[in-house]
Amino acid sequence: MRSTLLFNYDILCELAYWSDEGTCATLMLTCRAMRTAAAKAVLRRPCRLSEARDVHRFLCCLQVDPSCFQHVRELRISFGTLPQEMSGRLLNCLQHLKRLETLVLSDGDDSLTALPGLLDTIAQLITIRKLEVRNAGDVTCRLLSRMQASLTHISLDWLQEDCDFFYSNFPSSSRYPQWPNYHPVPLLSKWRTTLEELECASWFNCPGGLPRYTQIYPKLRRLSIERDDNPRIAPYIHAYPNLTHLCVLSEYDQLWNYSGTALVDGIRLLRIRHATNVRSQEGPDGAKTWPQLQQFEGTLVDLYLLGITCRILRVSLCFSVNPRDLELLPPVLAYAQPQHLKVHGTGMLLAHPRYGLTKLLREPCAARLESLVLGLDFKETEGLDVVTTLNDLAESLKRIPLRRLRLCLNGTNFSLPIPRPDPYNPRARLCTESLPPLRPIPTPTITLEKALWSVDIDAYVQGLADAIPSLEDAIMCIMGEPDDTFDYRTRSAEVVRVRRAEYAADRNVYEWSSYW
Repeated sequence: MRSTLLFNYDILCELAYWSDEGTCATLMLTCRAMRTAAAKAVLRRPCRLSEARDVHRFLCCLQVDPSCFQHVRELRISFGTLPQEMSGRLLNCLQHLKRLETLVLSDGDDSLTALPGLLDTIAQLITIRKLEVRNAGDVTCRLLSRMQASLTHISLDWLQEDCDFFYSNFPSSSRYPQWPNYHPVPLLSKWRTTLEELECASWFNCPGGLPRYTQIYPKLRRLSIERDDNPRIAPYIHAYPNLTHLCVLSEYDQLWNYSGTALVDGIRLLRIRHATNVRSQEGPDGAKTWPQLQQFEGTLVDLYLLGITCRILRVSLCFSVNPRDLELLPPVLAYAQPQHLKVHGTGMLLAHPRYGLTKLLREPCAARLESLVLGLDFKETEGLDVVTTLNDLAESLKRIPLRRLRLCLNGTNFSLPIPRPDPYNPRARLCTESLPPLRPIPTPTITLEKALWSVDIDAYVQGLADAIPSLEDAIMCIMGEPDDTFDYRTRSAEVVRVRRAEYAADRNVYEWSSYW
């Protein structure tokens, strides 16, 4: 009877497929068959070439068997100078990657310059569909002009080590006339019939007036713009008429770090650029707007800056909404009128007397709202009457056709007045019945965390479910201070009428985990 367990070849190949690179390297030393199987298993994963030893291992795997070339799907290059003999072997192997689909150049111009011939080799690979380049510049532009592949996804980041490409390479006297030529609409026009997704980072292309571009990208659905403090919306609307997903993260999220004259000038410039974008979508020559924009992701300032005048199905406001930005919220919601809203901020997001959500949810801008994901951080709202604020929110929610609610509250040890129950106010009873008895002192106080912890969230959620017939499911969560084990204490309540699939298409809209 054999003392060792034997596996057939198929099982060994499956083990190699799911093993890490170190295990695959060991399997390659066992026999010729496993050498080929383990090499193919490694090449099926993203191949990262960041230094000479990575290139050496990559070449060894490719040279095991001629069929190994067809298993390389994704290649990530970030190396610098390579030995001459290794450079020649690498270029020769790259020419045989006939099924490469994704190429990432982490050091962009530096890698293309460090290895002569790499640019021409990449340009001839016609199977590439997704191209990502960081540290882009003039050499990247030459690569784009020579590429023969039909790209569907392009991601370009023009941020270099010292400064962004545009400011550091264009003399001030000739900067403005040249920049419009580098706008993504004309620069990527070679792929206007195939491009589906575009990511632009540090692509400062609108310092002055822009011509009206004629190129149209009918298949482009997703657009991401990062680190551009003056995105002109009209050229994108003209060129990408069928856009459905938009993500914008400008430099204006740092606006409130300034003070005095710099802050005043920044706010004034923000309003001017907002008005410019709004005007560009009006009139007979305007860009109209996007007819089927389904989702926006960015900060509140970004959405205001763009001045988008169309309805947006889903609005997800990244990062915490600054209380000083709240006056931007009404005009944004008046245009967007979302069906799904995801937002995080301090308690003032609800309690502000003019621009708080409690007030806005009672206005026409919230008439279409079906789902709300709301994260509230009470750590910087000392003195806020939490119970009254939550009851006001409940009254506002009862006026809209809400289907799904996610409400997450976070508190810490700040002192605040204990709200006195009002027997004649039914809104106050819902959350105050579980509060401890009041002491007979003029201004009794408890910590904010205790005030939150004392809220009967089961009754709160059930009260919403009883008052809102359309509500299908609601979850309320309260996070408190960490205990002795540094784990945050959490309480939650849930009411579910309709169970949904765990991996629904819009699942990310209803999660708040990214907030904390």
